[in-house]
Amino acid sequence: MNMAFMGIVLVAFIFMAIYMVIVYLINSSACMMLFTRGFSDKAWKAFIPFFNTFNLYYHLGIPYLYIVNVLVGIAAALIGKEWASVVVMIYSYVVNAFVESMVVKRFNQPMWLIVLGIFFPHITLFINGVKLGKGNEEVREYGPEL
Repeated sequence: MNMAFMGIVLVAFIFMAIYMVIVYLINSSACMMLFTRGFSDKAWKAFIPFFNTFNLYYHLGIPYLYIVNVLVGIAAALIGKEWASVVVMIYSYVVNAFVESMVVKRFNQPMWLIVLGIFFPHITLFINGVKLGKGNEEVREYGPEL
């Protein structure tokens, strides 16, 4: 293999790894603010991958949707066709919009966050967490214990 090609692959891998760490940190800090400020839950639950999504769905009252998401991903992988990945991508956009609409309605946030949540779900969760502020007592009663 050509050394220049291997260098390009290495640089692309490094940039992708940095991007994934940044998305992980944004998503974890967003979930941490939502869990602690909105649901009176523990912050450590936000930093465990997959569990933070399940915990968010649990607090919103839709834990079954997490299982459906996993099953849709497995089905798409088993099908292995190109159109299956397009279906999963469209399904992801719809689910993100639905979850963001539930978060926005739960915390009485502006409706423009739903539209932003379709394309930037992690950033929208972060904005929702920041807008909750500290000591938001009117929403603390919704947090069930996991």
